[in-house]
Amino acid sequence: MIDIVKDVKDIAPLVDMHYNAFKGRLTSELGKKYIACFFSNVITSEHGVFYTYREGNKILGFVCGTTDIDKFWNKNYMVKLGKFALSAIMKNPLLVFGILRHMWVDHQINKLKVNAHMLSFVVLEGYRGRGIGQKLVQAFSNFMEEQGVQNYLIPYTDARDYASKFYQKMGFRLNRVVNFFGHKDNCFIFDLSSSKKEKKKIVEAMQ
Repeated sequence: MIDIVKDVKDIAPLVDMHYNAFKGRLTSELGKKYIACFFSNVITSEHGVFYTYREGNKILGFVCGTTDIDKFWNKNYMVKLGKFALSAIMKNPLLVFGILRHMWVDHQINKLKVNAHMLSFVVLEGYRGRGIGQKLVQAFSNFMEEQGVQNYLIPYTDARDYASKFYQKMGFRLNRVVNFFGHKDNCFIFDLSSSKKEKKKIVEAMQ
């Protein structure tokens, strides 16, 4: 069952899911308070959307994003995030290198001029391969299309990650591979303005 998250009080299990799914990645290294602030902004922003997939009372996956990444990163939000990031850096100064890498990749991705972004997407490991990810992506894509978005972007996907194959299977286009000190990040774009024939193929792949 697909639900939309509207209350920041509901984010605790989602923060844990993201933290565990992306261990070793920058957002998780910055800590759960950082992730909670990030998710809270998605939910409260007029440009954000947050979907979960659940069976009974158990959340098995989620997807969230924004229709306008420039408006999403507002000044007040950046100040809050900065405080949590600074706290994490004081505990682990090496995080500075991760943040610089992240900023450099952001700079490269901004050149693509795609404002709508999928910001986080997780399906619990034991429940993958059951079509949950496809349903979440479909719900997210439907929302974006309803908002008049023509395409949206997934900024950071490790080239070695299982998710890269999933996105390509779903009809996403690999647009750019960003190399940074030997690390590769895939950037995927989903075209919502494609022809009806192409959309039909994508829907059939999701079933």
